[in-house]
Amino acid sequence: MGTLNRRLAGLGISAVLGVATLLLPAAAAQASDGCTARGDGTYNCNVWTYAPSFYENNVATGGGVHAGTNYFYCQATGSEVNLNGYHNNWWAKTDDDNGHKNVWVNVVYLSGGANDQAEPGLPLC
Repeated sequence: MGTLNRRLAGLGISAVLGVATLLLPAAAAQASDGCTARGDGTYNCNVWTYAPSFYENNVATGGGVHAGTNYFYCQATGSEVNLNGYHNNWWAKTDDDNGHKNVWVNVVYLSGGANDQAEPGLPLC
C-alpha cells in the first residue's frame, strides 16, 4: 500500500486514498501489490499511467502500454528512468498496445515496486 500511496501522491490524489481503498473490490486492491501469473508464461501487472515502450538499447518504439492491467514476460536491469520524483533501473518485457513485440517498459510505470527494486511477482529474464 505504501507504493500505491507514493505513486498516487505524484498525481496529487493521495488525500483520498484512504476512502478510495475502502471502496475498492479486493481484486483492484490486489493489483497494486505486484504481478500475478496468468498460467501461460505471462504475468498480469498494473500499469498506473501510460508507459512508453522501447526496443533494446533504449530505442523508442513510438508506442507504449496504456494504464490498467497488462501482461508482461519477465524483467531485467537497465538504464535508470525518473518520473515525478520516482526512479527505477528495472525494465519489464512485454508486447505494447501498438503491436510492437518483445519491447521493454520501465517498471517505474508499474504499481507494486519501490525505487530501484524489481517488480514483485515478475520473474527475471
